[in-house]
Amino acid sequence: MTTPTSSQPDATAVWGDIRGCINTVVPALANVTIELDTDFSTLSVTSIEMITVIFEVEELYDIIIVDAGLDVFDTPAEFVDIVLMLLKRKEAA
Repeated sequence: MTTPTSSQPDATAVWGDIRGCINTVVPALANVTIELDTDFSTLSVTSIEMITVIFEVEELYDIIIVDAGLDVFDTPAEFVDIVLMLLKRKEAA
């Protein structure tokens, strides 16, 4: 049995947290299927709603997305990758 060397969440857990933030900020999307390759622009999420989701994720993981210039992504998969990258940087610091 291998013991994990990192306390970092995996992509599935991060997506679950992001999805939870989306559902909180935009309750109308709670019952909408959003795949990792769904383009956020197809969901009719306003820019203020999206930035609020980003701020929620920043607070949840104690990371900085917006000030790092990483708030430009089109899909949940890209968002997840950014969060995982920032968590890895944070752990290495």
